[in-house]
Parts: sequence; C-alpha cells; structure tokens
Amino acid sequence: MSVQIYPVAKQIAGGFNDGEIVENKPIQFSPDKSKLQPYSNIFYWAHAWADVTSTIGLHPHKAFEIMSFVLKGQIEHYDTKNKKWIPLKEGDVQIIRAGNGISHAEKIIEGSHIFQIWLDPDISKSLSQPATYDDYKSE
Repeated sequence: MSVQIYPVAKQIAGGFNDGEIVENKPIQFSPDKSKLQPYSNIFYWAHAWADVTSTIGLHPHKAFEIMSFVLKGQIEHYDTKNKKWIPLKEGDVQIIRAGNGISHAEKIIEGSHIFQIWLDPDISKSLSQPATYDDYKSE
C-alpha cells in the first residue's frame, strides 16, 4: 500500500450556518466518489473554526464515535443524555459514543478551533449499546 499526502489545497472545504463555521476535511464521508473517502474505520476527520459564535442545532447520531479536541478557545455541548450545556475549553477532549442513539448540539465560540475524528468501532456491536458522553479536561 502506498502513502498518499493530500495538501490542504486538495482537501475538502465545508461549513455550517451559512459559513459561520468553516471546516477543512482531509477525510469526509460522501456518496460523491470524487471526494476524499473514508479510510479504515475513520470516516470523518476535520478541523473547524468560527470567526463568530455559531451553534449547530440539535441533531441525532447513531452507532459511531465522535472525538472532539478543542484546539483554541471554547465550545459548548448539549446532548439528550445530560440535558444541559457543558463548556469545553482549549485542551479539553470530548468523546461521544453514539451507540443506539443520542442527539446533540454544538456551539463554537468566536475565535475557537476544534478538531474532530469520527469512527465506527464496530457498528454491529455499537448499535446495541446505550449512548455515552465523556469529557476529559486539560488539567
């Protein structure tokens, strides 16, 4: 197997909320086969940032795991398990194991940057597990 390097210019640019949140994606799940495709069990890998505070509203996930790393600034997270907004600051890590289903919302505070990796550890097992959510503080 050969190693391929995709410079930023060949990666996928995206965004949310009319460009309030911008992202750069070396790996993206997509039906469009011309785009960079999942690798192994990693199907999304992105660096996102916001120049203004912006919220991605409540939305569902099932089966896969989401690891979020706060690189700069602060984000806030809400999910249907904790039922409250939880702040995460620079250096903090959040892991959502979506299991049999969870909905969540994210708020990226102005000037903040995050890095996310989404993976499918084993969908045949994870769909039967309850959703879990963990924060790991930088301290």
